[in-house]
Amino acid sequence: MTELLYQDDVHRIEHQRSEGSSGRLIVTFTWYGFHDIDSPGFAAPWLLSQGFDVIAFKCTDDSWFQRLDPQVFEDVARATRGYDDVVLFGSSMGGFAAIAFAGVLGASRVVALSPQYDITQGYDTRWAAEAARVDWRYRIAPGTAAQVPTHILYDDRMPEERAQVDRILAVLPTETTFLLAIPYAGHPVTSYLLQSQELGPLSLRLFAADHAVEWPILWSAQRKSALFFQRLAYHATEAERPRLAELAYRRAVALDPERLALRHQLAALLLRQDRADEALDHARAAAAIAPDSLVQLTLLARVLIKSGVEDEAEEVLDRALRHAPQDAALLRLKDGVVKRRARQAARRDRQAAVRDD
Repeated sequence: MTELLYQDDVHRIEHQRSEGSSGRLIVTFTWYGFHDIDSPGFAAPWLLSQGFDVIAFKCTDDSWFQRLDPQVFEDVARATRGYDDVVLFGSSMGGFAAIAFAGVLGASRVVALSPQYDITQGYDTRWAAEAARVDWRYRIAPGTAAQVPTHILYDDRMPEERAQVDRILAVLPTETTFLLAIPYAGHPVTSYLLQSQELGPLSLRLFAADHAVEWPILWSAQRKSALFFQRLAYHATEAERPRLAELAYRRAVALDPERLALRHQLAALLLRQDRADEALDHARAAAAIAPDSLVQLTLLARVLIKSGVEDEAEEVLDRALRHAPQDAALLRLKDGVVKRRARQAARRDRQAAVRDD
């Protein structure tokens, strides 16, 4: 059974009751980039299948739930008071909300996956455009966050993630705040946990935990995640370990061949190593996934030029220039290809003349 608690043009809050209810409530919050207001919300189908009731906060305009009136939270809090155990659960933007609204919604526990403390500061500019257009009325602060067990999961190898979590730790009570670092998981750690098939069992542990939870990082789980290998490859590149980076990218591509970033990054790595012939299939795959992307078309053109396939390179550059006819880098590449082909044609003409003589 689903009861609509609130709706406006970009928000919907629904109270969903499971058939075999355990009498426990999970309040969920959607993530950055969520746009399907008619979907059940973050993790709701799985939570219902586990016997939890769910209150799902859904937001489709990436405003970090800042546009909701305080009265909305007070109204929802009346529904949460019917439960003895209330867990707030969210990922990224939803992780922020799970911590920020724990007090007003009467949380017994919080599970926040890759949460933010503040996206308006220079230590993390990933969401600068969104931050600039939001009127911030809610923050993670002692007066809003509840002094309840709060589990924060994050990738401690990402500087932006560490900066956010450090600032959350400065606000929340240390005795009830528990960190679970998941290296090379990326942002959000939710995607890695889904790929590694750990999100369900780990979440169930955390929903009932009033203390730190030990969760060993196992190779058997990591090897299932393209995101793990992508982050490992990134760090290997930063550490100037190109062989490890290549191996990690190749494993990531094998796990998720349609992910644009993986194809692009592997092609770019091979191109930097003057292995254009090996990069070509990946550059072509990236351009096929995003056929109108100037970034992908430019990379493909560069790989084709290095591989000596200049006829196709010129065709690709012409496609790119139709989208950006004044792009200086594309024009330089096109001019170089045209001049080289002209020189090659002239060389062939001279050789033919010598043969004829």
